[in-house]
Amino acid sequence: MDRHTIYRELFNRVVHGAYSPGTWLREDAIASQFGVSRTPVREALLQLAQDGLAEGLPKRGYRARGFTVDDLEEAYELRRVLELLALERAVSTLSIQSLQAIRSRIEAVADVPDAIEHAAIDSELHRLIVDASQSRRLIAMLGSLYRIMQSFRELGFEDGETRRQATGEHIALIEALASRDAARASRLLDDHIRQSKARVLRQVLSAPVTT
Repeated sequence: MDRHTIYRELFNRVVHGAYSPGTWLREDAIASQFGVSRTPVREALLQLAQDGLAEGLPKRGYRARGFTVDDLEEAYELRRVLELLALERAVSTLSIQSLQAIRSRIEAVADVPDAIEHAAIDSELHRLIVDASQSRRLIAMLGSLYRIMQSFRELGFEDGETRRQATGEHIALIEALASRDAARASRLLDDHIRQSKARVLRQVLSAPVTT
C-alpha cells in the first residue's frame, strides 16, 4: 500500500467523520493497521495537513481537523479565482470534440435523480477546462482543492431543481467555450461557481445538528 492509497483512506475517514475533529492520527497505529512502514504514513499525514484536513503539532504529531463553513467558503473562492485563470488559458485549446462529448453526457443524465452521478460529471467538466489550461501549477493547486471539496460537491445536486439549474449552467458554459467566446465563458463560469457554492451552503446550513 503506497502513500497515495493511505492518503485517500485517511482523507475519506476525516471528511466522512470516522475521525472526528481533534482525533490524534498516530503514525505507528496507522502503519500497523495498514501493514506498512511509518514512512508512507508520515507522507500521507503531511499531505493531509497541507490539504487542511489535519493539524500538525511539533513533537506531538497530527490530529484530524474539522472542515468548517468558513473553510468551505474559502475553498470555493479560491476555486473560482483559479478556475477563471485556467479558463483564460483553455478557451483556445479545448477541442470541439471533447466539449461535444461532455455535453452529450450531461444531457444524458439531466433527468437522472442521482446526486453522485451529477457531481461526477460536474467534476469531469471542470477538470476538462483546467487540464486544457496546460498549466501544471493550476492543475496541481486545483487538484488539491478538488480533493478537499469532493465530499461536499454532491450536496449541490440533492434535488431536481438544483440539478436542473446546474445542467443549464453547464450547457451554457459549454456553448460559450465551443464558440471561443472567452468573455462570456468567464462570466458564466464565475456565476456557476458562485451558484454552486450557494447551493452547497444551503444544504450544509439546513442540515440538522446532531449531538
